[in-house]
Amino acid sequence: MLVVDDHALIREALRGVLKELKGDATVLEASSGSQAMQVIAAHPDLNLVLLDLNLPDRDGFSVLTELGERYPTISVVVLSAQQDRDSVVRALDLGALGFIPNPVSAR
Repeated sequence: MLVVDDHALIREALRGVLKELKGDATVLEASSGSQAMQVIAAHPDLNLVLLDLNLPDRDGFSVLTELGERYPTISVVVLSAQQDRDSVVRALDLGALGFIPNPVSAR
């Protein structure tokens, strides 16, 4: 699994929850879209990406699009404070399997 979020505390919290749910899971982290693509290229066997839409180097929607084109077998779930209807629909249309609203903004 890969957690992509620019806030270390959010990544740490998600890693903790994922390890609690599946103790033997390998949870990798990335703080930007470009770092996420590097991690995925190095670990092509990843099966799940939790993706924040607000990244420092690029729009999360563009990351979602690239993931769908380059790695169509990886499941992507969006986790974002940006939870307006248009964003949710767009994420799902771009291939996200789900959208988890993050009511806490670390900004």
